[in-house]
Amino acid sequence: MAMANAIATDCEQSEFFENFELAEFEGADDAEHREFHADWIYFVTIAIVFISSTYLMNLRVGGDRERRLTSVVTREFERWNATALETSKECGQFFDRTYGGYSSLMAALGQEQDALPYTVGAWVVQNMLGHLPRTAEEVRFAFTIGALATQGFHDWWSE
Repeated sequence: MAMANAIATDCEQSEFFENFELAEFEGADDAEHREFHADWIYFVTIAIVFISSTYLMNLRVGGDRERRLTSVVTREFERWNATALETSKECGQFFDRTYGGYSSLMAALGQEQDALPYTVGAWVVQNMLGHLPRTAEEVRFAFTIGALATQGFHDWWSE
């Protein structure tokens, strides 16, 4: 949990956002920027924990070890934020509904990369901007967020 939150915080404090020109934030006042950054920490941390938990289940560790690891993640998640577990379930539902469609679309467009980063990033964008990515810049933002969440944790449990 701490690592996921630290990654979200590091990006928030870096020049990460300066790489994107999102219309929703042009002319935003300080309160709107603070709200955006709080949402960023919340949704990106949840996306990272969702991805790392999915990777854990895909390893099929099984039995007591998997239950203990899942219990620790769940307990820390709830300790971090009372609504995080429910929001993570919403992330999972979004993923289940959309991953296949995004995979098919990327294949039809001749894109060879996995739809996983885009799917996770699109969930974050939808929650932060109030809509799925609509512009090229929002798509790039979604893919970058998703890559951040997926690449940093693809082998976390094997270490």
